[in-house]
Amino acid sequence: MVGVPGDLALGLLEEHFERYDVTALAVFGDSGVAEGVVSRTDLFRSGTMEPIEGGRALSLPEGCARDIMTRDLVTVEVRAQLVDAARLMVKRHVHRVFARDDETLEGVVAASDVMRALVDHRVELSLADVMTESIVSVQVDQSLRLAAERTAAAQKQALVVLDGEWPVGIVSQDQLLVARNWPADMSVEEWMSLRVLCLPRGMPVHRAASHALAMGVRHVLVMSEQGLVGIATGIDFARAWVRAASKA
Repeated sequence: MVGVPGDLALGLLEEHFERYDVTALAVFGDSGVAEGVVSRTDLFRSGTMEPIEGGRALSLPEGCARDIMTRDLVTVEVRAQLVDAARLMVKRHVHRVFARDDETLEGVVAASDVMRALVDHRVELSLADVMTESIVSVQVDQSLRLAAERTAAAQKQALVVLDGEWPVGIVSQDQLLVARNWPADMSVEEWMSLRVLCLPRGMPVHRAASHALAMGVRHVLVMSEQGLVGIATGIDFARAWVRAASKA
Protein backbone atom coordinates (compact mmCIF):
# COMPACT_ATOMS: atom_id res chain seq x y z
CA MET A 1 0.00 0.00 0.00
CA VAL A 2 1.36 3.39 -1.03
CA GLY A 3 0.78 6.47 1.09
CA VAL A 4 1.86 10.10 1.32
CA PRO A 5 2.14 12.60 4.19
CA GLY A 6 -0.80 14.94 4.56
CA ASP A 7 1.38 18.01 3.96
CA LEU A 8 2.64 16.85 0.53
CA ALA A 9 2.16 19.67 -1.99
CA LEU A 10 -0.56 19.15 -4.60
CA GLY A 11 1.94 19.75 -7.39
CA LEU A 12 3.89 16.67 -6.28
CA LEU A 13 0.95 14.28 -6.07
CA GLU A 14 0.91 13.47 -9.79
CA GLU A 15 4.56 12.36 -9.56
CA HIS A 16 3.57 9.83 -6.90
CA PHE A 17 0.64 8.54 -8.96
CA GLU A 18 2.97 8.05 -11.93
CA ARG A 19 5.86 6.57 -9.94
CA TYR A 20 3.77 3.90 -8.24
CA ASP A 21 1.25 3.43 -11.09
CA VAL A 22 -1.75 3.95 -8.80
CA THR A 23 -4.86 6.09 -8.99
CA ALA A 24 -5.19 6.76 -5.25
CA LEU A 25 -2.91 7.19 -2.24
CA ALA A 26 -3.56 6.84 1.46
CA VAL A 27 -2.89 10.08 3.34
CA PHE A 28 -1.10 9.74 6.69
CA GLY A 29 -0.83 12.21 9.55
CA ASP A 30 2.20 12.91 11.71
CA SER A 31 1.29 10.00 13.99
CA GLY A 32 1.34 7.54 11.11
CA VAL A 33 -2.43 7.01 11.22
CA ALA A 34 -4.34 7.16 7.93
CA GLU A 35 -6.44 10.32 7.75
CA GLY A 36 -8.01 9.74 4.36
CA VAL A 37 -7.37 8.96 0.72
CA VAL A 38 -6.50 11.24 -2.20
CA SER A 39 -7.19 10.15 -5.76
CA ARG A 40 -6.41 11.46 -9.20
CA THR A 41 -10.05 12.46 -9.38
CA ASP A 42 -9.64 14.59 -6.24
CA LEU A 43 -6.55 16.24 -7.74
CA PHE A 44 -8.25 16.84 -11.08
CA ARG A 45 -11.34 18.35 -9.47
CA SER A 46 -9.20 20.73 -7.41
CA GLY A 47 -7.87 22.33 -10.60
CA THR A 48 -9.32 25.20 -12.60
CA MET A 49 -9.22 25.89 -16.33
CA GLU A 50 -7.87 29.27 -17.41
CA PRO A 51 -10.48 31.01 -19.59
CA ILE A 52 -8.01 33.25 -21.45
CA GLU A 53 -6.76 32.38 -24.92
CA GLY A 54 -3.49 30.52 -24.66
CA GLY A 55 -4.14 29.80 -21.00
CA ARG A 56 -3.11 26.56 -19.36
CA ALA A 57 -5.25 23.46 -19.67
CA LEU A 58 -5.49 23.08 -15.90
CA SER A 59 -4.12 25.05 -12.96
CA LEU A 60 -3.70 23.45 -9.55
CA PRO A 61 -4.20 25.57 -6.43
CA GLU A 62 -1.70 26.03 -3.66
CA GLY A 63 -2.26 23.45 -0.98
CA CYS A 64 -1.47 19.94 0.16
CA ALA A 65 -2.91 16.44 0.01
CA ARG A 66 -4.81 16.93 3.26
CA ASP A 67 -6.75 19.84 1.74
CA ILE A 68 -8.39 17.76 -1.01
CA MET A 69 -8.40 14.22 0.40
CA THR A 70 -11.55 12.22 1.07
CA ARG A 71 -11.71 11.55 4.79
CA ASP A 72 -14.18 8.68 4.52
CA LEU A 73 -11.93 5.69 3.79
CA VAL A 74 -13.77 2.80 2.14
CA THR A 75 -12.54 -0.28 3.98
CA VAL A 76 -13.17 -3.99 4.48
CA GLU A 77 -11.85 -6.33 7.12
CA VAL A 78 -8.67 -8.04 6.00
CA ARG A 79 -10.45 -11.41 6.37
CA ALA A 80 -13.42 -10.38 4.20
CA GLN A 81 -14.24 -12.12 0.92
CA LEU A 82 -13.29 -10.55 -2.40
CA VAL A 83 -16.97 -10.19 -3.26
CA ASP A 84 -17.38 -7.92 -0.21
CA ALA A 85 -14.73 -5.57 -1.60
CA ALA A 86 -16.24 -5.75 -5.09
CA ARG A 87 -19.68 -4.94 -3.71
CA LEU A 88 -18.27 -1.84 -2.02
CA MET A 89 -16.55 -0.75 -5.24
CA VAL A 90 -19.89 -0.86 -7.05
CA LYS A 91 -21.86 0.78 -4.23
CA ARG A 92 -19.37 3.57 -3.56
CA HIS A 93 -18.21 3.90 -7.18
CA VAL A 94 -14.53 3.52 -6.32
CA HIS A 95 -11.75 1.51 -7.92
CA ARG A 96 -10.08 0.39 -4.72
CA VAL A 97 -10.99 -0.61 -1.15
CA PHE A 98 -8.56 -0.55 1.77
CA ALA A 99 -8.13 -3.71 3.85
CA ARG A 100 -7.92 -3.14 7.60
CA ASP A 101 -7.15 -5.23 10.63
CA ASP A 102 -9.12 -3.49 13.37
CA GLU A 103 -8.00 0.14 12.88
CA THR A 104 -4.73 -0.58 11.06
CA LEU A 105 -4.58 -0.43 7.25
CA GLU A 106 -2.90 -3.56 5.93
CA GLY A 107 -3.27 -3.18 2.17
CA VAL A 108 -5.57 -2.34 -0.69
CA VAL A 109 -7.90 -4.38 -2.90
CA ALA A 110 -7.97 -2.86 -6.38
CA ALA A 111 -10.27 -3.37 -9.34
CA SER A 112 -7.37 -5.15 -11.04
CA ASP A 113 -7.50 -7.80 -8.29
CA VAL A 114 -11.16 -8.41 -9.08
CA MET A 115 -10.31 -8.63 -12.78
CA ARG A 116 -7.70 -11.31 -12.06
CA ALA A 117 -10.34 -13.27 -10.17
CA LEU A 118 -12.64 -13.06 -13.20
CA VAL A 119 -9.82 -14.49 -15.31
CA ASP A 120 -8.93 -17.24 -12.82
CA HIS A 121 -12.56 -18.35 -12.47
CA ARG A 122 -13.35 -17.93 -16.18
CA VAL A 123 -16.53 -15.97 -15.53
CA GLU A 124 -18.68 -16.23 -18.66
CA LEU A 125 -20.87 -13.15 -18.34
CA SER A 126 -20.55 -11.09 -21.50
CA LEU A 127 -19.32 -7.52 -21.78
CA ALA A 128 -22.84 -6.56 -22.87
CA ASP A 129 -24.13 -7.84 -19.51
CA VAL A 130 -22.01 -5.45 -17.45
CA MET A 131 -20.90 -2.55 -19.66
CA THR A 132 -21.88 1.08 -19.12
CA GLU A 133 -23.83 2.37 -22.10
CA SER A 134 -23.34 6.05 -21.28
CA ILE A 135 -20.28 7.19 -23.25
CA VAL A 136 -18.75 10.67 -23.09
CA SER A 137 -16.48 11.55 -25.99
CA VAL A 138 -14.51 14.24 -27.78
CA GLN A 139 -13.38 14.47 -31.37
CA VAL A 140 -9.70 13.99 -32.07
CA ASP A 141 -9.22 17.61 -33.23
CA GLN A 142 -11.00 19.21 -30.27
CA SER A 143 -9.14 21.01 -27.49
CA LEU A 144 -7.72 19.98 -24.14
CA ARG A 145 -9.93 22.66 -22.60
CA LEU A 146 -13.07 21.00 -23.97
CA ALA A 147 -11.86 17.57 -22.85
CA ALA A 148 -11.23 18.87 -19.32
CA GLU A 149 -14.64 20.58 -19.21
CA ARG A 150 -16.46 17.44 -20.36
CA THR A 151 -14.51 15.22 -17.98
CA ALA A 152 -15.43 17.47 -15.06
CA ALA A 153 -19.07 17.93 -16.08
CA ALA A 154 -19.67 14.22 -16.62
CA GLN A 155 -17.69 13.23 -13.51
CA LYS A 156 -15.84 10.65 -15.59
CA GLN A 157 -12.24 9.51 -15.25
CA ALA A 158 -11.74 9.36 -19.01
CA LEU A 159 -13.27 10.28 -22.36
CA VAL A 160 -13.28 8.31 -25.58
CA VAL A 161 -11.54 10.15 -28.42
CA LEU A 162 -13.31 9.71 -31.75
CA ASP A 163 -12.31 10.31 -35.35
CA GLY A 164 -15.79 10.69 -36.77
CA GLU A 165 -17.54 7.74 -35.13
CA TRP A 166 -14.51 5.48 -34.68
CA PRO A 167 -12.58 5.36 -31.37
CA VAL A 168 -8.91 6.23 -31.83
CA GLY A 169 -7.77 7.05 -28.30
CA ILE A 170 -8.54 7.68 -24.65
CA VAL A 171 -7.95 10.95 -22.82
CA SER A 172 -8.08 10.53 -19.07
CA GLN A 173 -7.46 12.56 -15.96
CA ASP A 174 -3.91 11.17 -16.15
CA GLN A 175 -3.19 12.89 -19.47
CA LEU A 176 -5.03 16.07 -18.51
CA LEU A 177 -3.00 16.43 -15.32
CA VAL A 178 0.30 15.79 -17.11
CA ALA A 179 -0.69 18.32 -19.80
CA ARG A 180 -1.92 20.91 -17.31
CA ASN A 181 0.86 23.46 -17.99
CA TRP A 182 0.43 23.33 -21.76
CA PRO A 183 -1.89 25.63 -23.75
CA ALA A 184 -5.53 24.67 -23.31
CA ASP A 185 -6.22 25.08 -27.04
CA MET A 186 -3.89 22.22 -27.99
CA SER A 187 -5.72 19.32 -29.62
CA VAL A 188 -6.61 16.20 -27.69
CA GLU A 189 -4.68 14.18 -30.27
CA GLU A 190 -1.41 15.59 -28.90
CA TRP A 191 -2.02 14.02 -25.48
CA MET A 192 -4.43 11.10 -25.83
CA SER A 193 -3.39 7.55 -25.06
CA LEU A 194 -3.15 5.33 -28.12
CA ARG A 195 -3.60 2.16 -26.07
CA VAL A 196 -7.18 1.48 -27.10
CA LEU A 197 -8.77 -1.91 -26.42
CA CYS A 198 -11.89 -2.50 -28.53
CA LEU A 199 -13.68 -5.82 -27.98
CA PRO A 200 -17.00 -7.30 -29.17
CA ARG A 201 -20.00 -7.00 -26.89
CA GLY A 202 -20.44 -10.78 -26.73
CA MET A 203 -16.94 -11.48 -25.38
CA PRO A 204 -16.84 -13.14 -21.92
CA VAL A 205 -15.70 -10.80 -19.18
CA HIS A 206 -12.88 -13.14 -18.16
CA ARG A 207 -11.32 -12.79 -21.60
CA ALA A 208 -11.88 -9.04 -21.71
CA ALA A 209 -10.30 -8.68 -18.26
CA SER A 210 -7.33 -10.76 -19.38
CA HIS A 211 -6.77 -8.50 -22.39
CA ALA A 212 -7.09 -5.35 -20.29
CA LEU A 213 -4.62 -6.60 -17.67
CA ALA A 214 -2.12 -7.64 -20.34
CA MET A 215 -2.31 -4.23 -22.04
CA GLY A 216 -2.36 -2.26 -18.79
CA VAL A 217 -5.52 -0.35 -19.72
CA ARG A 218 -8.36 0.70 -17.42
CA HIS A 219 -11.08 1.02 -20.04
CA VAL A 220 -12.47 -1.51 -22.51
CA LEU A 221 -14.43 -0.09 -25.43
CA VAL A 222 -17.33 -2.38 -26.31
CA MET A 223 -18.20 -2.71 -29.98
CA SER A 224 -21.08 -4.06 -32.04
CA GLU A 225 -21.41 -4.29 -35.80
CA GLN A 226 -22.83 -0.76 -35.69
CA GLY A 227 -19.85 0.66 -33.79
CA LEU A 228 -19.16 1.77 -30.21
CA VAL A 229 -21.99 0.76 -27.85
CA GLY A 230 -20.48 0.88 -24.37
CA ILE A 231 -17.48 1.00 -22.09
CA ALA A 232 -16.33 -1.31 -19.30
CA THR A 233 -14.23 -0.02 -16.40
CA GLY A 234 -12.95 -1.58 -13.20
CA ILE A 235 -16.28 -0.88 -11.51
CA ASP A 236 -18.13 -2.74 -14.26
CA PHE A 237 -15.77 -5.70 -13.80
CA ALA A 238 -16.45 -5.54 -10.05
CA ARG A 239 -20.17 -5.69 -10.85
CA ALA A 240 -19.52 -8.81 -12.93
CA TRP A 241 -17.79 -10.49 -9.97
CA VAL A 242 -20.70 -9.63 -7.66
CA ARG A 243 -23.18 -11.10 -10.15
CA ALA A 244 -21.09 -14.22 -10.64
CA ALA A 245 -20.73 -14.72 -6.88
CA SER A 246 -24.50 -14.42 -6.39
CA LYS A 247 -25.02 -17.32 -8.81
CA ALA A 248 -22.33 -19.55 -7.29
